[in-house]
Amino acid sequence: MRSDSWMQRSKLMVIKLINAIGKRKAIEPLASSFPNAFTGPLSSYAKLFEILQDIPLILEQADNIVQSLQNGVNDLASQVSSMSYTCQDYEARLLSWRAQLDREIGTGGERQLLWEEPSLLYHKLPIDSPARIFPTFFCFPNLDIAQQVVLYWTGLVFMQKHQHNTEQRLLEYDANLPSLYSTDAEREAVHANCLEMAINITKALEYFVHPDTGLAALDFFGLPLNLAYGCLRAEGAEEILWFDVIFGRLTDMSPGFSALMQGMAKQGGGGKAFRQLILQQGQS
Repeated sequence: MRSDSWMQRSKLMVIKLINAIGKRKAIEPLASSFPNAFTGPLSSYAKLFEILQDIPLILEQADNIVQSLQNGVNDLASQVSSMSYTCQDYEARLLSWRAQLDREIGTGGERQLLWEEPSLLYHKLPIDSPARIFPTFFCFPNLDIAQQVVLYWTGLVFMQKHQHNTEQRLLEYDANLPSLYSTDAEREAVHANCLEMAINITKALEYFVHPDTGLAALDFFGLPLNLAYGCLRAEGAEEILWFDVIFGRLTDMSPGFSALMQGMAKQGGGGKAFRQLILQQGQS
């Protein structure tokens, strides 16, 4: 079991990240805010956040490119190259972190990093319900690992979503402008992977509202839920119907929190939704 001190520090990391995302500006290194987080039980969590703290930098670079398109600035090539490098480096570090976590789980006596079990929520739905999307859901060795894996997926979706959106703006402005991708095949692969990660997040949500988990995970819930919902809505993916099931379960657990999450979802993962999330994290 994690101590109250660990839970509080991990919660502060989430709040710090959400605030930085809302401001869309690069932030100070995590180690300066949590100097003791990189040893002991918080180590893998802190190392993940050390990577995720580049999300605001990616957002800032994307904003700068869009601003340059609007203002006719001539250094687009260097800006695109810089964002492309940041995204590649960020993804490589995330993948390396995930590989290390896999190794730690394998040597730590746990079953595995994640697996699937029958969904209780799915089987409670009428047989003809269109929301019967996921007959199974992702399970994890414990809440600590679950939060880390879902934040890992969240980090990938954030980067790939904004990389794709910025690329679309470049193409709409001038198809001959520099690209954030090396090839068209890479562009398509990244877009497909972004959708897959959003679906993974959605399929894991039942773990956090499962009767065995209780209310312990709700502080963590808003960021991945909001991002996955926005991504699936933008794609018109049928998996978005599963959110009605999750919101129903949330209402049973915490009606006020469920109303907040549904209000954020209606914003579609945009800036207004993140302002709501910032306020919620600050009050919790």
